[in-house]
Amino acid sequence: VGDEAYVLSDTPVVDGEIISGDGNQPRLSRLDVAYLSCFFCVALLLLPLTVMLICFICAYGAERLAYDLEMWASFEKPTKKKRKKVTEKIDATTWDEEKHPSTCEICLTAFTRDDQVAESMNDECPHVFHVDCIVPWLAMKYHRNPSCPVCRRTYVQTKT
Repeated sequence: VGDEAYVLSDTPVVDGEIISGDGNQPRLSRLDVAYLSCFFCVALLLLPLTVMLICFICAYGAERLAYDLEMWASFEKPTKKKRKKVTEKIDATTWDEEKHPSTCEICLTAFTRDDQVAESMNDECPHVFHVDCIVPWLAMKYHRNPSCPVCRRTYVQTKT
């Protein structure tokens, strides 16, 4: 056995590999053919998926991007005057352990005994925030009727 060539219908075989031509050409083993077949099948499956993904991004992504840019452009940093106006409209109290939740839902920091917290004027909104956390949100130009950043219910009954 060893390096002997077995001839099967005029095709020499050495150690399980088919030898063809004059022996100088690169040979593909059965394993190489299997790998190439698998690669071809995967490429054939991924090509349509890639084309569909690109089409989806082109069709829906551009519209979404335009919407997001318009939305971000409408958010302006609130002026000191606007912040003061909103701060006056907020129902700010000192945090009470028995009455209020333990953490601010904007900064996720635990309230402490001396913290000033803002309560909603809307009975349907149970959320409480640090005054310093909620004022920038409520003072943004985008908000016509300032809403709670968590539940989106009206938070302050005012035009800011």
